[in-house]
Amino acid sequence: MKVVLQDEISGCGLAVVATVSGKHYDEVKQYANSIGIYAEDKKLYSGTAYVRNLLKHYGVKCSNIENHFESWDNFQIQHYYPLNII
Repeated sequence: MKVVLQDEISGCGLAVVATVSGKHYDEVKQYANSIGIYAEDKKLYSGTAYVRNLLKHYGVKCSNIENHFESWDNFQIQHYYPLNII
């Protein structure tokens, strides 16, 4: 898997989608913007629904179970992928 870097300080979700789907960041960003998703939208900072919707658009399945990050002290490897990509 080729890692895609985010182009904006708050574009981590778009970069994750690009990385997992094998798409370019700009392509994912363009599609996201066309459906009203913008990296700089602060209401998206704490949710995964928009990333899940983008992943679905690109044919990537993920579990319905969300693992919520609580703290670095409690970080476990199974929580590394909070979207549970399958």
